[in-house]
Amino acid sequence: MITAATAAIGAFWGWYFYDEYLTARLAKKAKPVPLPRKPTYKTGDVSIVVATINTPDTFTDSLRLWLANLPKEIIIVTIERDLQRVVDLVQPVIAEGDNRITVLTADYASKRAQMVVGIEQAKGKILACVDDDAFWSYASLEHLIAPFEDPKVGGAVGKQSAHIPRKRRDPTVITPWEVASIKSLDNQNNNQAVRFAADGSVFCLVGRTMMVRADIAKDPKFTHAIKNEFLNGKRLNSGDDVFLTRWLLRKGWKMSIQNAPEAEITTEVMRDSTLVLQMFRWQRSAFQSFWKTLFVEPGISKIWK
Repeated sequence: MITAATAAIGAFWGWYFYDEYLTARLAKKAKPVPLPRKPTYKTGDVSIVVATINTPDTFTDSLRLWLANLPKEIIIVTIERDLQRVVDLVQPVIAEGDNRITVLTADYASKRAQMVVGIEQAKGKILACVDDDAFWSYASLEHLIAPFEDPKVGGAVGKQSAHIPRKRRDPTVITPWEVASIKSLDNQNNNQAVRFAADGSVFCLVGRTMMVRADIAKDPKFTHAIKNEFLNGKRLNSGDDVFLTRWLLRKGWKMSIQNAPEAEITTEVMRDSTLVLQMFRWQRSAFQSFWKTLFVEPGISKIWK
């Protein structure tokens, strides 16, 4: 005799296999946005904005990769406490003769506030808001701006994966936390590709490298709002990516996932249990944004449309 518990377990298993099948089928439909023959935008139209504190040692390497993509400029925003650290990491690149880098400071440590300082100084038509531990390929930028050929697209991101240094690609060296990060990012790639292939939806423009039209980000209403969002009376300093996603949705802009392998971004990952705290912060930010999107702005009625 089949009990209720057995039936429930069977139903869960059935749903799991159906979900796996649907995910695999939709993933095959996730096509890269092609490079245009006559592009409206070129990499020289892009300003890279980097908000940083406690800047990692790998920052100089990241800078060289970003510059190799031929952007218009790179604007780095830190705080007074970390200014000398950033200058020291930037100096080797400037010494090579590259004058496209500007270093600024914000009044206080807040990714949102630091981003606004950079956004207000940027001169490009498209902004790339980039984490200080993000690594690009030499062709990332031209693929990341391809979605903006559609005038209705306001923001775009590419795939995200873990950057594991070669010396750590050894089963006796790599930690379980690094492996967990690899799996987490891989799942994120699959999920965002499937959602976008299914109906063009984007859950979040993940902030490791977040592309946005300058006209949107430089709007005084946007810069004021992103710096002055509160939850339970506390100013929010992180969660800039979910805020931008919600803003674009509320304003009626389309978003795009660029699935081209050339657009893939790699990032440093945690090597110890601090990963748990980081993932908790991400989930908390995602939950806050999800709740606000459904019940505050733009609201479930607009999402349903």
